[in-house]
Amino acid sequence: NLCMGVGDPSWEDVEPICGDGSLNLAWGNLQNPVLGFESHRLKDQSVAYHDGYFYIFAGYSYRSPDLLNWEEVTSVPAGDLVFTGDRWIVTHQVPYPDEPSGSDFRKIVWRQSFDLLSWSESQDMIQLEKDRNIDPAIAFLDETNVALVFKRGVVIQESQVAYGTFYGTGFDLQPPVKAYPGEGC
Repeated sequence: NLCMGVGDPSWEDVEPICGDGSLNLAWGNLQNPVLGFESHRLKDQSVAYHDGYFYIFAGYSYRSPDLLNWEEVTSVPAGDLVFTGDRWIVTHQVPYPDEPSGSDFRKIVWRQSFDLLSWSESQDMIQLEKDRNIDPAIAFLDETNVALVFKRGVVIQESQVAYGTFYGTGFDLQPPVKAYPGEGC
């Protein structure tokens, strides 16, 4: 529980950061952690503010109008969350379906939503050699061009970059040329 911040005395002396009042929140009433559970961890979370609600995505999504009162909304994988044009995109990793239970190998997938409440099914994002491909994050360079950064490897994890386009219903990404920049060293 201490690693989650629940009951962690180190939070007691943390001064709150006051907002500018534009959100009309009682900033002085907030305490960290703003969301935590005795029963499970929130890991690799993303956060968004949309239509008067704060959203936290960490395996499930939770929303709050005031950062004090939270409700569980839906199951959404923890991962990188971006907004582009008219949609939200979350990237994450899943096990390969043909790998045995407990395998470290993961592939990179994505989901999209137009309202942060209803999400598409996960779709493959990029075809890569089977490996432990995890923690994907994307940056839209403009409306269609995108860069994807992720980690690859089981023992040694190195950042990789791929680039390509987003065409509304999917990605066309070119994988890195080499598996590891220092390969052979």
